[in-house]
Amino acid sequence: MGETGPPPPETSGDVAGPPPVLDIHGPTGSAVLATHGTLLGISLILIITRIVLRVRVQRSALLISDALLVLAWCAGAATASFDVYYKTIGVLEPHISYTFVGWDETNPEVIEYALKVTWFGVFPFFFALYLCKASLLAVYLQLFPKHLKLQRRILYCVMGYVSVAFCASILTQIFICLPIRGNWTVITEPEIACPMSAPATVFRVAWSLHIIGNICMFCLPFTLIFKLQLRRKTKIAVYGVLMLGLVDMAFSFTRFIEIELSAAAGDASLTLISLWSSLEINIAEIIICLPTLRPLLRRNIKSSTKDYHYGSSNSRSFGTSSHLNAIRREQGFEVISEPSDGKGGITAAGQTGPTYVVGGAGTKSHNKSGSLGRWDRDDKTVLGAGGSDSDIELVSSPGSGGLADHPHRRSKF
Repeated sequence: MGETGPPPPETSGDVAGPPPVLDIHGPTGSAVLATHGTLLGISLILIITRIVLRVRVQRSALLISDALLVLAWCAGAATASFDVYYKTIGVLEPHISYTFVGWDETNPEVIEYALKVTWFGVFPFFFALYLCKASLLAVYLQLFPKHLKLQRRILYCVMGYVSVAFCASILTQIFICLPIRGNWTVITEPEIACPMSAPATVFRVAWSLHIIGNICMFCLPFTLIFKLQLRRKTKIAVYGVLMLGLVDMAFSFTRFIEIELSAAAGDASLTLISLWSSLEINIAEIIICLPTLRPLLRRNIKSSTKDYHYGSSNSRSFGTSSHLNAIRREQGFEVISEPSDGKGGITAAGQTGPTYVVGGAGTKSHNKSGSLGRWDRDDKTVLGAGGSDSDIELVSSPGSGGLADHPHRRSKF
């Protein structure tokens, strides 16, 4: 790490001179900061929209997943603040490496302080990544019904792995080099300085743990969906939502490849690492928020007829019974009974409302007896712990009152 800046004037002339010029390249510092600001702004808007939909449309309290996502955004903003600091001291440049090789600073105190800031800057990044995971797992915890023992056990295993991976990433950063101050006292205490390979080791270990967790979380919903019988259009929509997870993993793999290729060619640029770190954090937050915006899109589409319904325990129904029945038939539900009191609308379990069959006539989930996939208004089996406030809801399940033989669900992806 002694190459971080040129030596003091008294050092022999054979090593004095301008800082070494490495064959590295990356985006400009201004581009990195602009990306930070844009993505943070987009993710903040989506998170606020998610919360407004939760409170104003669903009429429900905020969930743990919402709070975790807000904390993830705060951690991402904290990560971006480190790049603002780098810009002010002049190291957020394409030709300067993550270890500050190529920086023309000569003051040892300034160099070591910058290295210290860099070491601490890893922690908010880890928190942002794993808070996003925790938010999604909180949704899964509501989504997976307790009577599906195997699926719940798999979920608990993934939650345990993610917790261990987070702790392992933090501990690797802390204990990769002892004493800890050896991460930054490379000039004043060179005898305890960490090896130059330490940051790369932390990066590879943390990324491996992170991507394995992402793959496990991506596969989790499929263990539940395979037990459902859905219309083709609904199934395509469900898979489309789940495929968003591939986008997040694509960014993660690209970040790893770009940084590794840059390091193999000489050294990884600080701006390159900062840019891809920002992309991965904020894209994850955006992807987690997107499925929750479907009610907003559905409301805009149907606003001209005032026919809108959102399936929460405190939801409101708009429009006449005939309007809603027509909508439900389009979505694959067939009305098999309707209250005689004239009250229309589809209400939460246990409230007055018509009875529906999942899959109208002509769909795969319909049969002549009308019993296949029956969803009764008195059915209180909602996937999740005692409510339908999760971002993804599915109702009625095998082994529950009156529906033991038909694992059908109502989805609001």
